[in-house]
Amino acid sequence: MSVSGGESKSIFVDFTLNTKNVGKIDCASNPSGADIWLNDSLTHRKTPFTLSRITPGNYEVKFTSALHRPDSSDVTVIASTTANVFLTLEAIGLCTNMY
Repeated sequence: MSVSGGESKSIFVDFTLNTKNVGKIDCASNPSGADIWLNDSLTHRKTPFTLSRITPGNYEVKFTSALHRPDSSDVTVIASTTANVFLTLEAIGLCTNMY
């Protein structure tokens, strides 16, 4: 592209296309099959799963699963690396009255 004489042009560069500019988050939980949330947005993925093409920065990763308390972890993604999140979800006790 060339620009001359006071002319201006806009370009868009998608840095996420180069894997050296992005990172990954490896998500695992006990029990497996938990829903994965990234910064309060449901990813529609379940553990174990590796989220890829993540822009470097700080994120909250949360896992939710039926009959378990949700849990979360803060993680920092660095370009060209994989951050790991493993959480054990606490089972919610079911109370029953026995007569």
